[in-house]
Amino acid sequence: MPEKISVILVGMMILVAFLVFMFIGKSKMNRMQHFDEMQLLIRAKAYRNAFYTVISGLVVLMFLSTDLFGLDKLVDAPTQMCTVLMVGIMVFAIYCIEKDAFFGIDYDKKGYAYMIFGIGALNLVMGIWRVIDGTIWENGVIKFTHGASNLIMGIGFFVVFVALILKKSRGENEVE
Repeated sequence: MPEKISVILVGMMILVAFLVFMFIGKSKMNRMQHFDEMQLLIRAKAYRNAFYTVISGLVVLMFLSTDLFGLDKLVDAPTQMCTVLMVGIMVFAIYCIEKDAFFGIDYDKKGYAYMIFGIGALNLVMGIWRVIDGTIWENGVIKFTHGASNLIMGIGFFVVFVALILKKSRGENEVE
């Protein structure tokens, strides 16, 4: 029981920190992003690619969860679906980053990149903590509610952050 209370308190602290960041950042950042026509076309293609990725992933999960493969005996259904959705989000984000359509015109890229890093780092630390102490598993099955969600979100946000850093390192469109 004390562990649940500490997790709830940590979650509440993160929520308060996020709200404070958003309140302070609201005055500094232009909340409405403006995209030019080319960026909107690229984002539409990215949405299409992400949609087809999610649909394909769900079809693959359907086959892997049958008795023949037995994926559902290793990973519960919410974790499987969240993984597919996060892959779709990563497809969208990476496609937009590569085509310079992730950020709007005159948007605070540095602040947004820091936010992506912070969310990814917090989730990754919580997910790794659950793997190390063994609470991510219940009866040999990886459970979404036992930390798998944190691990998936942390990896997803970290991949997007790395894509931003790689884009900056190539010097094509710097994240200031």
